[in-house]
Amino acid sequence: MIESGQQRDVVTPFLEWDLPETSSGDDHIEIHTSDRILFKRCRRKWNWQSSMRENLLPIGQAVAPLWFGTGWHFLMEDYHGYQKYPTVDHAIVAFKDAHNARELPDDPRALLDLMAGMAHYYTEDWLTYHPEPYKTLWVSGIPQVEVDIDIDITDRLHTRCWDRYGDSDWLEGVLQGRPVIYRMTLDRVAIDEHDLVYVIDYKTARQVDTNKLSNDPQVSAYFWGAAEFYGDRLGGVVWQQHLKSFPEDPEWLHSSQRFSMNRQQCRSTYPLYRKALKEKYGRIPAQYVEFLDWLAEQQGDWGDRFVRRDIIRRNPHARRAEEQKILDEVLDMLDPGLPLYPNPTRDCTWDCPFKDPCIAMDDGSDMDFLLKTSYEKWKGYKQDWKKRVILPDGSRYA
Repeated sequence: MIESGQQRDVVTPFLEWDLPETSSGDDHIEIHTSDRILFKRCRRKWNWQSSMRENLLPIGQAVAPLWFGTGWHFLMEDYHGYQKYPTVDHAIVAFKDAHNARELPDDPRALLDLMAGMAHYYTEDWLTYHPEPYKTLWVSGIPQVEVDIDIDITDRLHTRCWDRYGDSDWLEGVLQGRPVIYRMTLDRVAIDEHDLVYVIDYKTARQVDTNKLSNDPQVSAYFWGAAEFYGDRLGGVVWQQHLKSFPEDPEWLHSSQRFSMNRQQCRSTYPLYRKALKEKYGRIPAQYVEFLDWLAEQQGDWGDRFVRRDIIRRNPHARRAEEQKILDEVLDMLDPGLPLYPNPTRDCTWDCPFKDPCIAMDDGSDMDFLLKTSYEKWKGYKQDWKKRVILPDGSRYA
Protein backbone atom coordinates (compact mmCIF):
# COMPACT_ATOMS: atom_id res chain seq x y z
CA MET A 1 0.00 0.00 0.00
CA ILE A 2 1.22 3.47 -0.89
CA GLU A 3 1.90 5.70 2.09
CA SER A 4 -0.22 8.82 2.36
CA GLY A 5 1.13 11.52 0.07
CA GLN A 6 3.66 9.24 -1.63
CA GLN A 7 4.03 9.73 -5.38
CA ARG A 8 3.85 6.37 -7.14
CA ASP A 9 3.79 7.44 -10.82
CA VAL A 10 6.70 9.36 -12.28
CA VAL A 11 6.11 12.34 -14.53
CA THR A 12 8.28 12.40 -17.63
CA PRO A 13 10.29 15.61 -18.13
CA PHE A 14 8.16 17.24 -20.82
CA LEU A 15 4.99 16.93 -18.75
CA GLU A 16 5.71 19.95 -16.58
CA TRP A 17 2.46 21.83 -17.10
CA ASP A 18 0.87 24.17 -14.61
CA LEU A 19 -2.22 22.80 -12.93
CA PRO A 20 -5.55 23.83 -14.51
CA GLU A 21 -6.84 27.16 -13.30
CA THR A 22 -10.52 27.39 -12.47
CA SER A 23 -12.79 30.39 -12.30
CA SER A 24 -14.69 31.41 -9.18
CA GLY A 25 -17.32 33.88 -8.13
CA ASP A 26 -20.05 35.39 -10.27
CA ASP A 27 -17.80 37.17 -12.76
CA HIS A 28 -18.28 34.55 -15.45
CA ILE A 29 -20.93 32.39 -17.11
CA GLU A 30 -20.23 28.71 -16.58
CA ILE A 31 -21.27 25.98 -19.02
CA HIS A 32 -21.16 22.22 -18.44
CA THR A 33 -21.83 19.29 -20.74
CA SER A 34 -24.74 18.37 -18.45
CA ASP A 35 -26.30 21.77 -19.26
CA ARG A 36 -26.15 20.98 -22.96
CA ILE A 37 -27.65 17.53 -22.49
CA LEU A 38 -30.46 18.94 -20.35
CA PHE A 39 -31.11 21.72 -22.86
CA LYS A 40 -31.51 19.28 -25.74
CA ARG A 41 -33.64 16.92 -23.66
CA CYS A 42 -36.20 19.57 -22.65
CA ARG A 43 -35.88 23.34 -22.52
CA ARG A 44 -38.39 23.67 -19.70
CA LYS A 45 -36.59 21.09 -17.55
CA TRP A 46 -33.29 22.80 -18.36
CA ASN A 47 -34.69 26.16 -17.24
CA TRP A 48 -35.66 24.73 -13.84
CA GLN A 49 -32.80 22.33 -13.18
CA SER A 50 -29.66 23.74 -14.83
CA SER A 51 -27.17 25.69 -12.72
CA MET A 52 -27.30 28.28 -15.52
CA ARG A 53 -30.94 29.03 -14.66
CA GLU A 54 -33.17 28.19 -11.65
CA ASN A 55 -30.88 25.44 -10.31
CA LEU A 56 -33.67 23.48 -8.61
CA LEU A 57 -34.17 19.91 -7.46
CA PRO A 58 -36.88 18.38 -5.25
CA ILE A 59 -36.33 19.07 -1.56
CA GLY A 60 -34.26 16.29 0.03
CA GLN A 61 -33.09 14.93 -3.33
CA ALA A 62 -30.21 17.28 -4.03
CA VAL A 63 -27.64 14.59 -3.30
CA ALA A 64 -29.33 11.20 -3.05
CA PRO A 65 -29.97 10.53 -6.78
CA LEU A 66 -26.24 10.79 -7.54
CA TRP A 67 -24.99 9.45 -4.21
CA PHE A 68 -23.71 6.07 -5.39
CA GLY A 69 -21.89 7.45 -8.42
CA THR A 70 -20.36 10.20 -6.29
CA GLY A 71 -19.08 7.60 -3.84
CA TRP A 72 -17.61 5.50 -6.63
CA HIS A 73 -15.75 8.50 -8.02
CA PHE A 74 -14.42 9.24 -4.54
CA LEU A 75 -13.04 5.68 -4.33
CA MET A 76 -11.42 5.94 -7.76
CA GLU A 77 -10.01 9.37 -6.92
CA ASP A 78 -8.26 8.02 -3.84
CA TYR A 79 -7.24 4.61 -5.20
CA HIS A 80 -5.67 6.03 -8.36
CA GLY A 81 -4.36 9.12 -6.55
CA TYR A 82 -2.75 9.50 -3.15
CA GLN A 83 -4.22 6.29 -1.68
CA LYS A 84 -4.69 7.99 1.67
CA TYR A 85 -6.88 5.16 2.96
CA PRO A 86 -5.30 1.76 3.71
CA THR A 87 -8.20 -0.12 2.06
CA VAL A 88 -11.22 0.66 -0.08
CA ASP A 89 -13.39 -0.26 2.91
CA HIS A 90 -11.87 2.59 4.94
CA ALA A 91 -12.57 5.00 2.08
CA ILE A 92 -16.18 3.81 1.82
CA VAL A 93 -16.78 4.36 5.54
CA ALA A 94 -15.22 7.83 5.31
CA PHE A 95 -17.50 8.69 2.39
CA LYS A 96 -20.62 7.52 4.22
CA ASP A 97 -19.72 9.31 7.46
CA ALA A 98 -19.26 12.59 5.58
CA HIS A 99 -23.00 12.73 4.81
CA ASN A 100 -25.75 13.70 7.18
CA ALA A 101 -29.06 11.86 7.33
CA ARG A 102 -30.75 14.34 5.00
CA GLU A 103 -28.19 13.67 2.29
CA LEU A 104 -28.35 9.88 2.42
CA PRO A 105 -30.48 7.71 0.11
CA ASP A 106 -33.27 5.57 1.53
CA ASP A 107 -31.17 2.41 1.87
CA PRO A 108 -27.52 3.42 2.23
CA ARG A 109 -26.42 0.07 3.70
CA ALA A 110 -27.42 -1.88 0.59
CA LEU A 111 -25.64 0.64 -1.64
CA LEU A 112 -22.52 0.59 0.55
CA ASP A 113 -22.40 -3.22 0.40
CA LEU A 114 -22.75 -3.07 -3.37
CA MET A 115 -20.02 -0.43 -3.59
CA ALA A 116 -17.70 -2.55 -1.45
CA GLY A 117 -18.26 -5.67 -3.54
CA MET A 118 -17.59 -3.79 -6.77
CA ALA A 119 -14.50 -2.11 -5.34
CA HIS A 120 -12.97 -5.33 -4.04
CA TYR A 121 -13.54 -7.07 -7.37
CA TYR A 122 -12.05 -4.17 -9.35
CA THR A 123 -8.96 -3.61 -7.21
CA GLU A 124 -8.19 -7.21 -6.21
CA ASP A 125 -9.24 -9.28 -9.24
CA TRP A 126 -10.11 -7.32 -12.36
CA LEU A 127 -6.95 -5.21 -12.51
CA THR A 128 -4.91 -8.40 -12.08
CA TYR A 129 -6.34 -9.89 -15.27
CA HIS A 130 -6.67 -6.57 -17.11
CA PRO A 131 -3.63 -4.49 -16.07
CA GLU A 132 -3.67 -0.85 -17.07
CA PRO A 133 -1.41 0.22 -19.97
CA TYR A 134 -0.99 3.66 -18.37
CA LYS A 135 -0.31 5.37 -15.06
CA THR A 136 -1.87 8.33 -13.31
CA LEU A 137 -0.24 11.58 -14.37
CA TRP A 138 1.32 13.56 -11.54
CA VAL A 139 2.09 17.26 -11.91
CA SER A 140 4.09 19.12 -9.24
CA GLY A 141 3.53 16.25 -6.83
CA ILE A 142 -0.26 16.19 -7.33
CA PRO A 143 -2.08 13.23 -8.94
CA GLN A 144 -4.32 14.33 -11.76
CA VAL A 145 -7.64 13.02 -10.48
CA GLU A 146 -10.85 15.07 -10.41
CA VAL A 147 -9.19 17.71 -12.56
CA ASP A 148 -11.24 20.82 -13.35
CA ILE A 149 -10.50 22.30 -16.77
CA ASP A 150 -11.81 25.72 -17.79
CA ILE A 151 -11.93 26.78 -21.44
CA ASP A 152 -12.74 30.39 -22.28
CA ILE A 153 -15.01 30.33 -25.35
CA THR A 154 -16.04 34.02 -25.24
CA ASP A 155 -14.21 35.15 -28.37
CA ARG A 156 -15.30 32.07 -30.30
CA LEU A 157 -18.91 32.74 -29.29
CA HIS A 158 -18.69 36.29 -30.62
CA THR A 159 -17.29 35.02 -33.91
CA ARG A 160 -20.01 32.40 -34.22
CA CYS A 161 -22.66 34.98 -33.33
CA TRP A 162 -21.45 37.20 -36.18
CA ASP A 163 -21.57 34.21 -38.54
CA ARG A 164 -25.16 33.42 -37.58
CA TYR A 165 -26.71 36.85 -37.06
CA GLY A 166 -24.42 39.40 -38.70
CA ASP A 167 -23.69 41.12 -35.37
CA SER A 168 -23.17 40.26 -31.73
CA ASP A 169 -24.81 43.22 -30.00
CA TRP A 170 -27.40 41.10 -28.20
CA LEU A 171 -24.67 38.72 -26.99
CA GLU A 172 -22.62 41.62 -25.61
CA GLY A 173 -25.73 42.81 -23.77
CA VAL A 174 -26.19 39.39 -22.17
CA LEU A 175 -22.57 38.90 -21.21
CA GLN A 176 -21.97 42.45 -19.92
CA GLY A 177 -18.23 41.89 -20.04
CA ARG A 178 -18.34 38.48 -18.35
CA PRO A 179 -16.38 35.63 -19.96
CA VAL A 180 -18.11 32.38 -20.91
CA ILE A 181 -16.27 29.42 -19.42
CA TYR A 182 -16.83 25.82 -20.47
CA ARG A 183 -15.94 23.72 -17.43
CA MET A 184 -15.41 19.99 -17.35
CA THR A 185 -14.13 17.73 -14.61
CA LEU A 186 -11.84 14.91 -15.74
CA ASP A 187 -12.10 11.89 -13.47
CA ARG A 188 -8.48 10.99 -14.10
CA VAL A 189 -5.64 11.89 -16.46
CA ALA A 190 -3.03 9.23 -17.23
CA ILE A 191 -0.08 8.62 -19.56
CA ASP A 192 0.99 5.50 -21.44
CA GLU A 193 4.47 4.17 -22.22
CA HIS A 194 4.72 6.54 -25.20
CA ASP A 195 3.92 9.57 -23.00
CA LEU A 196 0.53 10.05 -24.61
CA VAL A 197 -2.19 11.48 -22.41
CA TYR A 198 -5.50 9.69 -21.77
CA VAL A 199 -8.61 11.04 -20.09
CA ILE A 200 -10.26 8.30 -18.03
CA ASP A 201 -13.93 8.51 -17.17
CA TYR A 202 -15.65 6.14 -14.73
CA LYS A 203 -19.30 5.17 -15.11
CA THR A 204 -21.49 2.99 -12.93
CA ALA A 205 -24.50 1.51 -14.66
CA ARG A 206 -27.12 -1.22 -14.43
CA GLN A 207 -26.18 -2.28 -17.94
CA VAL A 208 -22.91 -1.82 -19.83
CA ASP A 209 -23.52 0.10 -23.06
CA THR A 210 -20.99 0.58 -25.85
CA ASN A 211 -23.35 1.47 -28.71
CA LYS A 212 -23.39 5.18 -27.83
CA LEU A 213 -19.63 5.70 -27.65
CA SER A 214 -19.17 6.65 -31.30
CA ASN A 215 -21.23 9.84 -30.89
CA ASP A 216 -21.75 10.32 -27.16
CA PRO A 217 -21.72 14.08 -26.41
CA GLN A 218 -19.74 13.70 -23.18
CA VAL A 219 -17.02 11.66 -24.90
CA SER A 220 -16.85 14.19 -27.74
CA ALA A 221 -16.70 17.10 -25.29
CA TYR A 222 -13.84 15.42 -23.42
CA PHE A 223 -11.90 15.09 -26.67
CA TRP A 224 -12.45 18.71 -27.56
CA GLY A 225 -11.67 20.02 -24.07
CA ALA A 226 -8.70 17.77 -23.35
CA ALA A 227 -7.17 18.59 -26.74
CA GLU A 228 -7.47 22.29 -25.85
CA PHE A 229 -5.54 21.67 -22.65
CA TYR A 230 -3.10 18.84 -23.48
CA GLY A 231 -2.66 19.51 -27.21
CA ASP A 232 -1.08 16.90 -29.47
CA ARG A 233 -0.20 14.73 -26.47
CA LEU A 234 -3.82 13.58 -26.19
CA GLY A 235 -4.02 9.89 -27.06
CA GLY A 236 -7.67 9.19 -26.37
CA VAL A 237 -10.50 8.90 -23.90
CA VAL A 238 -10.87 5.76 -21.80
CA TRP A 239 -14.50 5.00 -21.04
CA GLN A 240 -14.54 2.59 -18.10
CA GLN A 241 -17.93 1.17 -17.18
CA HIS A 242 -18.61 -0.63 -13.92
CA LEU A 243 -21.72 -2.75 -13.72
CA LYS A 244 -23.68 -2.22 -10.51
CA SER A 245 -22.99 -5.79 -9.54
CA PHE A 246 -20.01 -8.01 -8.84
CA PRO A 247 -19.14 -11.65 -9.57
CA GLU A 248 -19.53 -14.49 -7.13
CA ASP A 249 -17.96 -17.92 -6.81
CA PRO A 250 -19.76 -20.56 -8.89
CA GLU A 251 -22.78 -22.11 -7.19
CA TRP A 252 -22.32 -25.64 -5.91
CA LEU A 253 -25.43 -27.78 -6.45
CA HIS A 254 -25.64 -30.24 -3.57
CA SER A 255 -28.44 -32.24 -5.21
CA SER A 256 -26.31 -33.12 -8.25
CA GLN A 257 -22.88 -32.69 -6.63
CA ARG A 258 -21.56 -30.35 -9.30
CA PHE A 259 -21.13 -26.64 -10.07
CA SER A 260 -24.05 -24.88 -11.72
CA MET A 261 -23.77 -24.31 -15.47
CA ASN A 262 -26.89 -22.19 -15.80
CA ARG A 263 -25.92 -19.37 -18.18
CA GLN A 264 -28.90 -17.19 -17.28
CA GLN A 265 -28.16 -17.25 -13.54
CA CYS A 266 -24.37 -17.40 -13.63
CA ARG A 267 -22.73 -14.54 -11.71
CA SER A 268 -19.19 -15.85 -11.98
CA THR A 269 -16.30 -15.11 -14.34
CA TYR A 270 -13.87 -17.30 -16.22
CA PRO A 271 -11.00 -16.87 -13.70
CA LEU A 272 -13.26 -17.48 -10.69
CA TYR A 273 -14.94 -20.52 -12.23
CA ARG A 274 -11.67 -22.02 -13.41
CA LYS A 275 -10.11 -21.44 -9.99
CA ALA A 276 -13.02 -23.22 -8.29
CA LEU A 277 -12.69 -26.20 -10.65
CA LYS A 278 -8.96 -26.52 -10.02
CA GLU A 279 -9.46 -26.33 -6.26
CA LYS A 280 -12.24 -28.92 -6.31
CA TYR A 281 -10.90 -31.40 -8.84
CA GLY A 282 -7.27 -30.47 -9.38
CA ARG A 283 -8.04 -30.26 -13.11
CA ILE A 284 -10.75 -29.17 -15.56
CA PRO A 285 -13.29 -32.01 -15.92
CA ALA A 286 -14.58 -32.55 -19.46
CA GLN A 287 -18.18 -31.80 -18.50
CA TYR A 288 -17.25 -28.18 -17.71
CA VAL A 289 -15.15 -27.39 -20.79
CA GLU A 290 -17.99 -26.03 -22.94
CA PHE A 291 -19.34 -23.86 -20.13
CA LEU A 292 -15.87 -22.60 -19.28
CA ASP A 293 -15.33 -21.71 -22.95
CA TRP A 294 -18.58 -19.73 -22.88
CA LEU A 295 -17.38 -17.81 -19.83
CA ALA A 296 -14.11 -17.07 -21.62
CA GLU A 297 -16.07 -15.55 -24.51
CA GLN A 298 -17.64 -13.07 -22.07
CA GLN A 299 -14.32 -11.30 -21.56
CA GLY A 300 -11.36 -10.00 -23.53
CA ASP A 301 -8.70 -7.31 -23.46
CA TRP A 302 -11.53 -4.80 -22.94
CA GLY A 303 -12.69 -6.46 -19.71
CA ASP A 304 -15.63 -8.67 -18.80
CA ARG A 305 -19.34 -8.47 -18.02
CA PHE A 306 -18.71 -6.52 -14.81
CA VAL A 307 -16.04 -3.99 -15.80
CA ARG A 308 -15.35 -2.84 -19.35
CA ARG A 309 -12.61 -0.51 -20.56
CA ASP A 310 -12.94 1.05 -24.04
CA ILE A 311 -10.39 3.39 -25.60
CA ILE A 312 -12.00 5.94 -27.91
CA ARG A 313 -10.35 8.30 -30.34
CA ARG A 314 -11.62 11.23 -32.39
CA ASN A 315 -9.80 12.90 -35.27
CA PRO A 316 -9.26 16.70 -35.50
CA HIS A 317 -12.27 17.10 -37.81
CA ALA A 318 -14.57 15.51 -35.22
CA ARG A 319 -13.18 17.79 -32.52
CA ARG A 320 -13.85 20.87 -34.66
CA ALA A 321 -17.38 19.62 -35.32
CA GLU A 322 -17.95 19.26 -31.57
CA GLU A 323 -16.77 22.81 -30.97
CA GLN A 324 -19.25 24.05 -33.57
CA LYS A 325 -22.07 22.22 -31.77
CA ILE A 326 -20.98 23.66 -28.44
CA LEU A 327 -20.92 27.24 -29.75
CA ASP A 328 -24.32 26.94 -31.41
CA GLU A 329 -25.93 25.34 -28.38
CA VAL A 330 -24.46 27.89 -25.97
CA LEU A 331 -25.63 30.75 -28.17
CA ASP A 332 -29.14 29.31 -28.05
CA MET A 333 -28.98 28.91 -24.27
CA LEU A 334 -27.85 32.54 -23.83
CA ASP A 335 -30.53 33.95 -26.16
CA PRO A 336 -32.76 36.19 -23.97
CA GLY A 337 -35.71 35.54 -26.30
CA LEU A 338 -35.40 31.76 -26.18
CA PRO A 339 -38.84 30.06 -25.96
CA LEU A 340 -38.87 27.54 -23.11
CA TYR A 341 -41.30 24.95 -24.49
CA PRO A 342 -41.29 21.39 -23.06
CA ASN A 343 -40.42 18.13 -24.78
CA PRO A 344 -42.81 15.59 -23.23
CA THR A 345 -42.00 11.92 -23.77
CA ARG A 346 -42.95 8.66 -22.09
CA ASP A 347 -39.72 8.97 -20.07
CA CYS A 348 -41.02 12.00 -18.15
CA THR A 349 -42.61 9.78 -15.48
CA TRP A 350 -39.20 8.53 -14.30
CA ASP A 351 -36.72 10.90 -15.94
CA CYS A 352 -38.03 14.29 -14.86
CA PRO A 353 -38.58 15.56 -11.29
CA PHE A 354 -40.56 18.53 -12.66
CA LYS A 355 -43.53 16.67 -14.13
CA ASP A 356 -46.06 18.16 -11.66
CA PRO A 357 -45.11 21.85 -12.07
CA CYS A 358 -44.84 21.27 -15.83
CA ILE A 359 -48.42 20.01 -15.97
CA ALA A 360 -49.52 22.81 -13.64
CA MET A 361 -47.94 25.38 -15.94
CA ASP A 362 -49.94 24.06 -18.89
CA ASP A 363 -53.30 23.64 -17.14
CA GLY A 364 -53.20 26.95 -15.28
CA SER A 365 -52.73 25.50 -11.78
CA ASP A 366 -50.54 27.14 -9.12
CA MET A 367 -47.13 26.26 -10.56
CA ASP A 368 -45.33 28.86 -8.43
CA PHE A 369 -46.64 27.30 -5.21
CA LEU A 370 -45.33 23.88 -6.25
CA LEU A 371 -41.91 25.27 -7.10
CA LYS A 372 -41.63 27.23 -3.83
CA THR A 373 -42.77 24.41 -1.53
CA SER A 374 -41.34 21.29 -3.19
CA TYR A 375 -38.02 22.41 -4.68
CA GLU A 376 -34.80 24.03 -3.47
CA LYS A 377 -31.57 25.40 -4.84
CA TRP A 378 -28.91 22.72 -4.93
CA LYS A 379 -25.75 24.59 -5.91
CA GLY A 380 -22.95 23.81 -3.52
CA TYR A 381 -24.33 20.51 -2.20
CA LYS A 382 -22.21 18.55 -4.63
CA GLN A 383 -18.93 19.33 -2.88
CA ASP A 384 -20.03 20.20 0.67
CA TRP A 385 -19.75 16.58 1.79
CA LYS A 386 -16.09 16.46 0.76
CA LYS A 387 -15.20 19.12 3.32
CA ARG A 388 -16.48 16.74 6.00
CA VAL A 389 -14.45 13.67 4.96
CA ILE A 390 -12.02 12.54 7.67
CA LEU A 391 -8.63 11.02 6.79
CA PRO A 392 -7.05 8.14 8.77
CA ASP A 393 -4.85 10.63 10.65
CA GLY A 394 -7.90 12.61 11.78
CA SER A 395 -7.41 15.54 9.42
CA ARG A 396 -9.89 16.75 6.82
CA TYR A 397 -9.76 15.47 3.26
CA ALA A 398 -10.28 18.91 1.75
